[in-house]
Amino acid sequence: MNRNLERDLLRGKPEAFERLFDLYADSLYRLAYAFLFNRSDAEDAVQESLLGFVDALRSGKYRSGNGTLETYLKQCVRNRCINLVIRRGEAAFPLDEEEDSPLEPDIPLHLSALAELENREALERVQAAIGKLPPAQRSAVVLRIVENQSYRDIAQELGVSIDAVKNLLGRARKTLRRELRILVDKDNQP
Repeated sequence: MNRNLERDLLRGKPEAFERLFDLYADSLYRLAYAFLFNRSDAEDAVQESLLGFVDALRSGKYRSGNGTLETYLKQCVRNRCINLVIRRGEAAFPLDEEEDSPLEPDIPLHLSALAELENREALERVQAAIGKLPPAQRSAVVLRIVENQSYRDIAQELGVSIDAVKNLLGRARKTLRRELRILVDKDNQP
């Protein structure tokens, strides 16, 4: 199927890009959002990656047979996200205020809303802690947690050994435990 899609993209068929988007956009978006925690930036990273793939295909920089198309696209998205993070110089990435707001003005505050707010705050803390990780550690965490990939698959995607993946994840876990413990301790102070 990828060969037909690649052929149609090379021929400039408009429906080919739509097929490419339909096949891969959802999983690529989840990956981008896990890096950026921002809907608009994640959508841009996916769109730019897909367009970049088409350019690479047309220029001959992409050759099928060097792994799967999905792996290639995920690497493109991951690289765009890391570059964006580095350009911004951000250590943490807040959620868009407009997204998934747990309390709308016309919704009364009650126990379920309070529980949802607490869950939202906890999620934001975890996302901020992940956002502070160095890019290699963040990549390993995202691939393991969001993409549910095995150590072997992560090693292949990152171009490192399985032991290096274990080390990246171990250091990330240690950093996240420390960061999240600091946040919990701050909340428990009078």
